[in-house]
Amino acid sequence: MLRNKQYFFFAVVLIVATITLGSMYTPQVLVEMHISSCAEMQDNLQVECVFEMIEEYVRRGDMDGAMHVFSRAYERLYFFASTGCHRYAHRVGDVAYYEHYLATRDLETMEFPQETTACGYGFFHGFLEHLVQDRPSPPFVTEVCEHLHERLGDTMGDVRLICYHGSGHGFTLAQAEEISLQEWGVMRRFVDTPVLQCESLDQATESEVEECKQGVFNVIVDWMEQKQYGFAYNTERPFEPCDELPAGYIHACYYEMAQKLDSVSGRDPVLLAQIARMARTEELARVAFGVGIAGVIQQTIANDQGYEKTLDGCVELDDTFLPMCIESVAHGLFEHGSPQREYEKALEFCAETRVDEHGVEETCYRAVATRLPRFYDEATISAICREFPRDFQASCESLSKSAGSAPRG
Repeated sequence: MLRNKQYFFFAVVLIVATITLGSMYTPQVLVEMHISSCAEMQDNLQVECVFEMIEEYVRRGDMDGAMHVFSRAYERLYFFASTGCHRYAHRVGDVAYYEHYLATRDLETMEFPQETTACGYGFFHGFLEHLVQDRPSPPFVTEVCEHLHERLGDTMGDVRLICYHGSGHGFTLAQAEEISLQEWGVMRRFVDTPVLQCESLDQATESEVEECKQGVFNVIVDWMEQKQYGFAYNTERPFEPCDELPAGYIHACYYEMAQKLDSVSGRDPVLLAQIARMARTEELARVAFGVGIAGVIQQTIANDQGYEKTLDGCVELDDTFLPMCIESVAHGLFEHGSPQREYEKALEFCAETRVDEHGVEETCYRAVATRLPRFYDEATISAICREFPRDFQASCESLSKSAGSAPRG
């Protein structure tokens, strides 16, 4: 308790100092000073310190400033980068909804800088789940997702897909408000209505409907991990709850259940492959394995290069899982990497000698190239492609263009 009181006193002092010194220093310098002060605190208090400044920017409607603070905290604070950047980006979206959007209820007034794609579009997950929770209507979701795609799609290649995913979150949170205590833990009561709402999205593609369903099960699996609403994650038979569901639910359920396999497998790709083979079909096993490996990277990315131990396990796998392991490491490095510099560790990974020695170098660079439109505009993609080895530069340009023009998902 004393520590918390000391923290909040210090946080107030920092904010006052920031305002007082504003005329003396540039905003960038003030951000660095604030983060330096946060770095003196312990672990979770560092995060709260960072969010004091993020929230201040959001209240002013300055999302560029808020995401700059987020990016600098990721770069400078090990604890911030290593304990789930997606959930911190998600939290920025939460703050943006409650502290800014609700003041106007006008989506046009919201800024969405390119950095809001950071950490697997975590910002949009947070913002959209609250937007849709408060108005869980498929026609409204269609309107919002079309708006975001038209406005941002040229530079954020997956914003429409992410919009549908976040809507699945919102449908589920809204449904939870209707569930009695006696029905807690009964999965069908929580997911049937949201899945039906996903299937009612008349402008969504098949992959976008599936993404919405994944959003539904993402919330359920988080509740399992946190032991909320009567749910608990089955570490012995993680896919058993999915196998009891109707056929149209199963893929999305497996996908999200696999997000938590990193802890079940001890972050060991070989053991993860064994667990994935518990799936009812080979296709679902491959889905579970790929998602699980990306989840491992989320937990290890801030450690040194972030992938070395995972690569140790990947190269022990047979041809069924080795290429997918390499692809999933590359994808994980993107989804949880440094904002707007996600590609750097992915390219370092592809340049590893063992990647070449095991014949998966091309697989790796293809995975990186097809991921680029998800996070960057065309000019940035062209510059990144020039950082590829000469033999892969042309394919980077062509693959990224085809990925960017293809239906996402």
